Amino acid sequence: MTTHLGNPCPHASVFARVTTKYGTLTVGTTSLADGRYRLVVPFSARVNDNLDWSVEAYTPEFERLELSGHRIIVARAPVSVDQPVDFPIR
Repeated sequence: MTTHLGNPCPHASVFARVTTKYGTLTVGTTSLADGRYRLVVPFSARVNDNLDWSVEAYTPEFERLELSGHRIIVARAPVSVDQPVDFPIR
């Protein structure tokens, strides 16, 4: 869920980027009126490959937030990011 000033952020632009040795793929969506969103990024990787990911979100006023991380693929299971994208309270 994207939040803005401590409240759900409707209509935020959300982009997920996944990079493996086979390439980079970016997908995007817009959050719903309650701030929820879901993105699925299909990627190619093998066990023990590195995977870098980032999630960027922009409010309708163009305030930006980014989360990022790194994983080593250990099984043929989906990699999920369950953290909400929370914009800082000002």
